[in-house]
Amino acid sequence: MSLTKPFTSQINTSDIASSEFASKASVDAVQGNVTALSANVGGGTITSQRFNTAANSNTFTLSQSVTDANAVLVTLSGVVQVPIDAYMVSNTTLTLNNTSPLISNLRLEVRYL
Repeated sequence: MSLTKPFTSQINTSDIASSEFASKASVDAVQGNVTALSANVGGGTITSQRFNTAANSNTFTLSQSVTDANAVLVTLSGVVQVPIDAYMVSNTTLTLNNTSPLISNLRLEVRYL
């Protein structure tokens, strides 16, 4: 699905086809998360950092100190990663919890919330 409207903190549920979400409760939950994120950002800018993965490492050095995995949004090749399950943070170190070697040159993005 491509989005043609600019991002806002309001989601028009009539624009979302029912086949894309399991229920109105799901849409309401997404709306709540977007609204909460907008309130937390307070009109500021969310900063991000991008990395390319290497097959021999699953740790990355962050430009900001982070004490809680929920304080960052991590995506790997565009797929959102689950805090604690998929990654952990400690100060300026992000560690992916993978057991297999990573494929080289995947895009890893970290957004500081």
